[in-house]
Amino acid sequence: MKFIIVLIGTLLFLVQGYLKGDMVPLYANKVGPYDNPDESYPFDKQTVFCQPEERNAKVQHLGENLEGDSKTVSIFQLKFNMQVKNKDACEKQYTPQDIQRLKEMIQRNFYYEFEYDDIPIHGFVGKYQLDLSGKERYYLFTHYQFIILYNPNSGVVIFANLTRDLDSVVILEDTEMTVNISIVYYGCLWM
Repeated sequence: MKFIIVLIGTLLFLVQGYLKGDMVPLYANKVGPYDNPDESYPFDKQTVFCQPEERNAKVQHLGENLEGDSKTVSIFQLKFNMQVKNKDACEKQYTPQDIQRLKEMIQRNFYYEFEYDDIPIHGFVGKYQLDLSGKERYYLFTHYQFIILYNPNSGVVIFANLTRDLDSVVILEDTEMTVNISIVYYGCLWM
């Protein structure tokens, strides 16, 4: 009986609780095709995505390194239990080559992986479809809504998810010129 009490006490001590307003970093990990999870690329090396000015890598364990993880702090600022509504994150200039790269990623069904308090969060770069006339359409998702569930008594994150606002997509067109896109704004809902 004493062993069980000591074990429970140890586990409770190891659970990291947060206070309202604590900075909990959202790490950007990797990007790759959904249909081939073995093919992945470091998120922070992809020039088509907004990146923070300074690269802050997370200290990783051997298993994470063997899986090809490359976690760096993302541009999103998600403080514990602080609602965020439609906050601008970045604006990006896209060359014709960048737009072509995004189209390839979207057509190949690329997804990205974030991590919040060791909970993986996945989302797709965009959506590809053929319209009724047979024309290819590429939709780039530009609004991220993070939904985070937590225990208010212990300050522990239980679940994290990401949804996209389908009304806030950018249609990627063929162009020969550089295009400015307000690529990302985001929100965070705590429950």
